[in-house]
Amino acid sequence: MAKVILSRLGALAVILLALSAIVFALEAMIPADPVRAMVGASATKEAVAAKRHELQEECIRNGWLTPKVIYGYFPCSAKGNDLTVLDPQSRQPIWTFNFPRKIETPRHCLADYFSEDDVVAFQAVTVGDRATQLCAEWEAAGEFTRSYFLHGLAVETAEAMAEYWHRRVRAEMGIPPTQGKRYSAGYPAWPDLADQRGVWAILHPERIGMTLTEAHQMVPEQSTSAIIAWHPECSYYAVRTVASVP
Repeated sequence: MAKVILSRLGALAVILLALSAIVFALEAMIPADPVRAMVGASATKEAVAAKRHELQEECIRNGWLTPKVIYGYFPCSAKGNDLTVLDPQSRQPIWTFNFPRKIETPRHCLADYFSEDDVVAFQAVTVGDRATQLCAEWEAAGEFTRSYFLHGLAVETAEAMAEYWHRRVRAEMGIPPTQGKRYSAGYPAWPDLADQRGVWAILHPERIGMTLTEAHQMVPEQSTSAIIAWHPECSYYAVRTVASVP
């Protein structure tokens, strides 16, 4: 069954985990002029990091980022390109994913990482919608750089939360800390974003305040969802759709 984890105190650990990524993400995302306007004409990595640290402390103090996680382990059965996820109690199918297979060799497919009688993990994480609200308010007030900084911090914290929980799943499964991968719908190995419907049917992330738009985008924006495979040969790869083949 899926477990719901609601944590505000956990925000500190997650944010700390994100720090090294955040500095570079913000520098890459924010144009030079707004950075200089906020931290001075001679803006450096140290100056950007200082502003990030200041905003980080505000987030912790004011509860602007509220990490929430829902995850679970489910029996599953793979056949060909299909992965059928079963209810842990009734053993009835909840959802069948038809994963795409690479056209080129090696012809990878996510279903290959599971057997006919296996277990699969799913997770969904969010840091809440307060950051989105504040970014909109600050942009309306003309505080564009502050809004950019908070947006970057919230997005990177959500990504760090996903990594943090993936480590926990590995620990709970008793596998090496580098074994296995997590894959998200809409990304190269799993390009069909509509498969988010299956993740929602399995985990019910609405229990932690996450919803899907008609276009299968996650709300709040600062959220991620993933399937976790722990096969030792898991790798990242890109699937080209028929439409993308020259």
